[in-house]
Amino acid sequence: MSLSEMKRQARELLKGKWNRFAMIYFVYLVLYCMIIALDYVVANSGTIGAMFFVGQFALSFAYLSLKVYHSEEIDLDGLFYGFKFYFKALWTNILMGIYIVLWCLLLIIPGIIAAYSYSMTFFVLADNPELSAGEAISMSKRLMKGHKWEFFSLTASFLGWALLSVFTLGIGLLWVIPYMSTSTAVFYNEIKQYSENQTMN
Repeated sequence: MSLSEMKRQARELLKGKWNRFAMIYFVYLVLYCMIIALDYVVANSGTIGAMFFVGQFALSFAYLSLKVYHSEEIDLDGLFYGFKFYFKALWTNILMGIYIVLWCLLLIIPGIIAAYSYSMTFFVLADNPELSAGEAISMSKRLMKGHKWEFFSLTASFLGWALLSVFTLGIGLLWVIPYMSTSTAVFYNEIKQYSENQTMN
């Protein structure tokens, strides 16, 4: 499936769900801003506290996007799915960060490549919640082998939409981000199916 076909499928899957997903993303932004504000007041920092919630929300958005892919209904409860696996999501995010930093110590490019290798980790975890953090990262690496440039191209194709959102004071991102996330869910399932076919052959 070409990248344009993946995006077309994402748009089809989002029909009837655009506004609901946008509303969920808006609630996420409000909560995240509250976390940063509270962290700034308590610890005079806007990032330390947020680090303890990034993985959980990443897992939640992967979960919501996969539900859209499977034509299932989504609701606000899905935004908190990642908190059911709080410590696993936290450790997954920390472990990914450690690996990426270690690769960056060599050069920036290896760090970027590593980030793309791990990019499907939370989708893997949402699809297979029984896996450990290390297993999910390893599976992401395996799935992304030979597909990193494709995913880079997919994410880069949304740059224009992101820039256009600037002219709406960022409001457009309420729909662009769910579009990107759903397209990523389509991409994830494509490379997963490809990997399964390769294993069978």
